Amino acid sequence: MNTMDVSVIIPVYNGERTISRCLDSVFAQEGCSFEVIVVNDGSTDGTQDLLESYKKTVGDVLKIVCQDNRGAAAARNSGISIAAGRYISFLDADDEFLPGRLFTYVKYIETRPSVGVVYSEPLVIRDGLTFPFYKGRQMPQGDIFKYLSMRLFIILSTVMCRTSCLKRVGGFDDQFTILEDYDLFLRLAYVCEFGYIDKCLTRFNISSNSLSLGGQHRSGPYFRRVLLRKNKQLINERFLFPRLVFRKLYADTYYDEGVNASKSGDRKEEKLLYLRSFMMYPLNPKPLRALLLALMGRHR
Repeated sequence: MNTMDVSVIIPVYNGERTISRCLDSVFAQEGCSFEVIVVNDGSTDGTQDLLESYKKTVGDVLKIVCQDNRGAAAARNSGISIAAGRYISFLDADDEFLPGRLFTYVKYIETRPSVGVVYSEPLVIRDGLTFPFYKGRQMPQGDIFKYLSMRLFIILSTVMCRTSCLKRVGGFDDQFTILEDYDLFLRLAYVCEFGYIDKCLTRFNISSNSLSLGGQHRSGPYFRRVLLRKNKQLINERFLFPRLVFRKLYADTYYDEGVNASKSGDRKEEKLLYLRSFMMYPLNPKPLRALLLALMGRHR
């Protein structure tokens, strides 16, 4: 039986500018027992030296795993494989926990045995601005599989899972270079309930080096189609009209690619993608409207 409350897993690649601040925010946590597992995913800067220096201060509560560069998903799986905590909390190396983060999560999940995953509202830092990510919206909890199938709305650095649930679904699929968190959330939502804490407990920094969200907008639609194909059976079992749902979700990816093509100035590709989106799911007028605007020379 695990006696440790939480294992905090932090993948890092060339994170010498942010990793100390990230670790400071974790070791400032109080009210529960935890370990910190940092997986150095082949960094070529001074990250390893900083980690070794930090370990001299905090001792064995910090575990350092070094591996060749294999991507964030594989790095997190390496951390999961040695985690001793009853719960696993994820944090990217450029994000930070706010005070009370771990204690609040542990207190929440221990009084809700049906909940396997907890998330909360991130406090976003972007271009010098600070704002709550959900901006007061009521967020889904309980059985959220259908909500998640429609779109990704959870930030991985705000997530804590029961270790048993995480191992039940097999951890991250390291074939995904992006959206590996989305794939994991779908599989988790299929087997357990999600809980939501309506409070900002994680500082989420959006930058070019972010492991979550950053740089995903260009190739995201393609990987969403890969994700949908992989999890098609789960969708078939949960929706009354799965084929219609699948066509809608696929159409949405083509629409998003059309928007990307518009922004990059590829007018021919933009129109073809809007048309493909509309033909795949004519019930949504948005692609047709975008296509007509593009034909008139008005682009997004």
